[in-house]
Amino acid sequence: MRNIGIYVIVTGLFLIGIFGGSQIVMAELVSLSAEKDNTIFEEDDAKSCGACDTFIVGVNGGDNVRRALIEFDVSSIPANSTITNVEFEFVVSKANALASVEVMDIHKVMEEWGEAGSIAVGGGSGDGTGGPAFTGDATWTDAIYDDTVNWISAGGDFEASPSASVTLSAGLGTFTTISTASMVSDVQGWVNGTNANHGWLLKLDFDGEGDSSTARAIDSRTVDVGTPPILRVNYTSPNPDTDMDGIPDDADNCPVTHNPGQEDNYGTTAGDACEDTDVDTVLDDTDNCPTTHNPGQEDNYGTTAGDACEDTDVDTVLDDADNCPVTHNPGQEDNYGTTAGDACEDTDVDSVLDDTDNCPTISNLDQYNLDNDAFGNVCDSLTSVGSSQTISDCMEFGGDLSVTGGVLLTFTANGKAIIPLGSNFSVLSTSGALLTVGSSIHISNSVEC
Repeated sequence: MRNIGIYVIVTGLFLIGIFGGSQIVMAELVSLSAEKDNTIFEEDDAKSCGACDTFIVGVNGGDNVRRALIEFDVSSIPANSTITNVEFEFVVSKANALASVEVMDIHKVMEEWGEAGSIAVGGGSGDGTGGPAFTGDATWTDAIYDDTVNWISAGGDFEASPSASVTLSAGLGTFTTISTASMVSDVQGWVNGTNANHGWLLKLDFDGEGDSSTARAIDSRTVDVGTPPILRVNYTSPNPDTDMDGIPDDADNCPVTHNPGQEDNYGTTAGDACEDTDVDTVLDDTDNCPTTHNPGQEDNYGTTAGDACEDTDVDTVLDDADNCPVTHNPGQEDNYGTTAGDACEDTDVDSVLDDTDNCPTISNLDQYNLDNDAFGNVCDSLTSVGSSQTISDCMEFGGDLSVTGGVLLTFTANGKAIIPLGSNFSVLSTSGALLTVGSSIHISNSVEC
């Protein structure tokens, strides 16, 4: 046997006018499985069939009446919903061989009743005769057996007028009641809580219970092989949960986007799941910079935050504007006109970054600086002092040396010049002749001290 407690909801939206305004109304269809069912037997007030594969309605060949009880849990329908249509569908899987066309009535039950573990003597084939009632089962005289809860009237306490009726053919098949105002009223009262939900009693009408051999077996909610009964209810709800996240639309900060956590990290009325605070077409809950416009979502440094709102090197300059995003450089110095800042660039490719290189534009891995000034040897230069030149360091240089005065520079045989550090010097040609002002020589080797 199986226990089915599944319901399915189909949803639709309608916009209706109310006092000149509008309101969203949810139209839904819910299919409910039975919560409990049972059969009661006229001939024996200690018989029941609470765990049987079928429940029985009609009269057996011995002229004994059988009636069925069934109840559906309607708690899945939101409070204050308006019930618009109710249909009860069931399968007749067995019928008395002498059965003919009969009418089955559906009556609202007025007393709580029970379903326990009773089974038919002889198994499924004996559902028509039932078996000994368990404590908690309903019987012909007891709403709840052995629990001192008796029916006021033997055979069940129910409203005299049926809520609905359905014509049963002589054979087997699936049958569905046509929705009636009474069935709608029954379910509406159960949903609103104005009437206790004790379900319905199923019985053949006066004629059917007056004839012999009219009994039918209907698949129960615990049938092993068959089709359990279903209650289909259409309703509209003025306070729906459109995104089915457990929060009614009027309290949901993203009514059409599933967000049960209702996250709103940016203090607006809309939740992160449906808001784009920075208007970059990326919703806040997936945006790596929710308050900074960054449609490209760039994150070049592998963090959870995007470059547009992160300061990786903590220098108060955001990554997407920082010329050295991973090196602290609040001043953003870039003395050599590149896109990268001095703090993270090596212009002369000597493995020494520009902001610490004593010759940033001339490769000098050794960083020699014999006179301990601000410049390395390779980029110290001759400066004019009157009509002479003064060397400020031992230099390596090439190119033309312009003569600005009658200064003395003596060359060695290998073309190198020997200069006293910090002294004035005259520029002479390799032949020893003094070069005139404005003339030049080409020096291709380094100056020695």
